[in-house]
Amino acid sequence: MTIESTFGPGGRRSWRRAVCLLLFAGTAIAAAWAGRAALYHSADPARIDPTPLPRPRIDAPYIQSPPSIAEAMVQLADIKADDMVYDLGCGDGRLVIEAAKRARCRGVGFDKDPQRVAEARANIQQKQVEDLVRIEECDIFSVDLSKANVVVMYLLPWMVKALVPQFDAMTPGSRIVSHDFRIEGIEPDKIVEVEAGKFDTRQLILYVTPLRRSPPPKTARSPKS
Repeated sequence: MTIESTFGPGGRRSWRRAVCLLLFAGTAIAAAWAGRAALYHSADPARIDPTPLPRPRIDAPYIQSPPSIAEAMVQLADIKADDMVYDLGCGDGRLVIEAAKRARCRGVGFDKDPQRVAEARANIQQKQVEDLVRIEECDIFSVDLSKANVVVMYLLPWMVKALVPQFDAMTPGSRIVSHDFRIEGIEPDKIVEVEAGKFDTRQLILYVTPLRRSPPPKTARSPKS
């Protein structure tokens, strides 16, 4: 039985419209994912701020973590009241604020952008966690991570890789949770997928110190003569 004989001329037109809509929706979703990836990776090699001047130069574009992701990151890190949480590249402070609200733990957010620092400090007051959380304006690559036992971050691949020496200074059993990007050369302890919205699934990657280096790739042996 053909489509035309089932639906008739009018039905055929409806079917074609449905197919076109499906193709358009698929293209839009693919473009959204590609645009999101391009935004990160275009800022990676040059390490420039893609936002208009006179904003200061930054290491990564400012992209907010959806509320569901912030909640899931705190849960994955298994944060308790006696933990010290560092949020690297904290933006508006939502991750460290979420940790303080849920676990009543102490936390510090670090960001080099004065505008983001001001927003984070305002959010701390609004959420009434100023007794637990503070925000520091500084370069995250200068932060002593030995004072933290939990790190949360939403950073670019080159940034999380560059932070490895600082992660190595953390006490054994410390937890590191990265949104979207793995640490190159390091074996994750757990990976979870979280729905951030319709057609939007994110990866959260957990590492526990001491970090486990990935084994080097095996080289092919030359056949014996």
